[in-house]
Amino acid sequence: MGTKICVVGLGYVGLPLALELSNHFDVTGFEINEQKVSYLLNGIDPSDEISEKKLKESSIKITSDKKKFCDCIFFILFFLH
Repeated sequence: MGTKICVVGLGYVGLPLALELSNHFDVTGFEINEQKVSYLLNGIDPSDEISEKKLKESSIKITSDKKKFCDCIFFILFFLH
């Protein structure tokens, strides 16, 4: 899985996209909300889009640490306005 992708914003669009991309690429999921990161790392999707099993089985590296995506090549950004 050579290509590294960072999905910024793990809401109801970003998280399912990151999950699908992780089937083919090395994916880091970045979220500024540390409480949401904690939930996701424990298999809980606050938007209730992804099951606990899928989250725990995924290879997504979920983080709120900006240093963790420095080696990513592609960035996909999702922001609320």
